[in-house]
Amino acid sequence: MARKTPGVGYGRYSRLGKRDAEQLRTLDAQSETREQVADAHGIRLINSHEDHGRSGGSNDRPGLQAALGQIEAGDAKALVASRLSRLGRSVVGIHEIVSRVTEAGGYVVLGDLGKIDNGPTGKLMMTVLGAVAELELDLAREHSLDARAHAISQGIPIMARIPFGYKRPAKVLEVDEVRGPVVTEMFRRRAAGAAWSELAEYVEAETGQYLSPQTMQKMLRNRTYLGSVRSGSLVKDGAHDPLTDEETWQAAQSTRRLRESHHNSLLAGLMICSGCGRPMTFRQVHRPGKDPFPTYACQRTSKDGRCPRPVTVSAGLADEAVVESFLAWAAKQPGVVGDPRDAEELLDAEQAVTDAEAELAAFLASPIKGVVDEDAFRAAAAERQEAVAVARERRDDLRASRRVEQLYIEAVPLWPDLDRGERRKLIASALDRIVVHPASSGTARRPFDERSTIAWRAA
Repeated sequence: MARKTPGVGYGRYSRLGKRDAEQLRTLDAQSETREQVADAHGIRLINSHEDHGRSGGSNDRPGLQAALGQIEAGDAKALVASRLSRLGRSVVGIHEIVSRVTEAGGYVVLGDLGKIDNGPTGKLMMTVLGAVAELELDLAREHSLDARAHAISQGIPIMARIPFGYKRPAKVLEVDEVRGPVVTEMFRRRAAGAAWSELAEYVEAETGQYLSPQTMQKMLRNRTYLGSVRSGSLVKDGAHDPLTDEETWQAAQSTRRLRESHHNSLLAGLMICSGCGRPMTFRQVHRPGKDPFPTYACQRTSKDGRCPRPVTVSAGLADEAVVESFLAWAAKQPGVVGDPRDAEELLDAEQAVTDAEAELAAFLASPIKGVVDEDAFRAAAAERQEAVAVARERRDDLRASRRVEQLYIEAVPLWPDLDRGERRKLIASALDRIVVHPASSGTARRPFDERSTIAWRAA
């Protein structure tokens, strides 16, 4: 009995197909045909490779490359496929496959063409039939484009996942009765300057579902909420009921108000949440029919997870208590004559530390980690960590100078004439730490001075 030649089988179904059951039946049929073809040509299949949902227009297919790799390694001599179109749909691509196999001393066997090598007859046959296969692919793409254009013109969405706030439609998108109004309010609050953490808290309270800041950023950039559907360059406006208007959508894309409110606050970034040890941020809480309520709040989420006991406190109460504590501390410092404006370098150093720490925290919590290369992300994070270390070292050196003493001696009499920014710099330069604890202890609510630990640096 003649010894059979070792070979590898290859199968593929196109990404243009959408029905899983049909795809599986196609693969089963290809496998059965490969076995029959191999047996008819005296080939023993030692392995088979398949590509699921891969186009034949490119040779960049894991299964195909694995099969070719076995032949080039000498493990097999024949590449077996059920028919030409399963091997590929590009003339150049098919020639590349055949060339790699024949250069490795092997040959290709197809169920519809038989044994093919890289000789003159084989090349002619591959050129003609490969061109037919490429034509088939072009026609399939053209038909797919026509189908997409027709769907978009009818307002029918082409998307794998229905946007939050809508529900799966029979044809066009329909507003979800519960989530739809929540999305509308999200756009309104973000346009008014609400922080992502505030929006996450609001959505979870209204729907029971937590949305990360990264998810919400992608959501609010989605123009589907303006009533349009799109697929590539195809766009249909007015396809379904919108959940916001153009003006609000545009305003929600900007974070200018957030940055301004943060810098205008007295203690943002200077207070620490006792639950997670991270800096608290300034946040405007929006209430229907009332003015925004200023607070300092835990950021709630970070790369390390969610805070187990997030803390929120009235900005007015916190500012008042911290200012009172600072002025009491400043009044007890040794009497050294001096003007705080002589220590402007120290004030700048304190602000540099605050800015560097905020930049590092924002970078680590940003969605960029999932986009850029991991080594690049680590390098960028290391640069920001180094900036924090340098800023702290400069601040500590200046704190050790006598200008620090002069700075605080004049704080009490000068305080009424200082603006918010100057007051923030003074507090930051004197501060060791402010840790804020939860408001409730049992059934009683504690005032701010009883739920916080305020420590000033040693004189």
